[in-house]
Amino acid sequence: MTGLSGPEGQKLIQQLVCPCLSHDLHDYILEGVCKALDGLHIIYVLHTGGGKTSYFYGYMMALRELQKLPTSHPTKAQMNCGYPQNPLMDIIYLTKGLEHEMEHKFISLGIPSLAINKNTLSAAWCHSRTWHPSC
Repeated sequence: MTGLSGPEGQKLIQQLVCPCLSHDLHDYILEGVCKALDGLHIIYVLHTGGGKTSYFYGYMMALRELQKLPTSHPTKAQMNCGYPQNPLMDIIYLTKGLEHEMEHKFISLGIPSLAINKNTLSAAWCHSRTWHPSC
């Protein structure tokens, strides 16, 4: 296997991530997640409801699940770069409603999340002092 972008890598990521979801990732999302895991930059243009958020949570869940693999796993031996122990992602949403909706979505998937905006800034500041990502 050369990276996670190939068929074997995509199959592995599907096996690692999908048990945590109530659905399979679409092939085009799985392909994008795997390319990002291989360090490639990706750009996709999708319609509303096309699964843009799936790229974010798919990537974060894949990082978490890859960390759980034993060091003897063949994929870990072939990984060129180390993945962060506690990955962090900043996502900017256009509305507070969408921001809070996505915060709850990520939390429901086991990804620690915190919505920060003008209305929540002081609480977020206090929260950030004790917040330690668990991924």
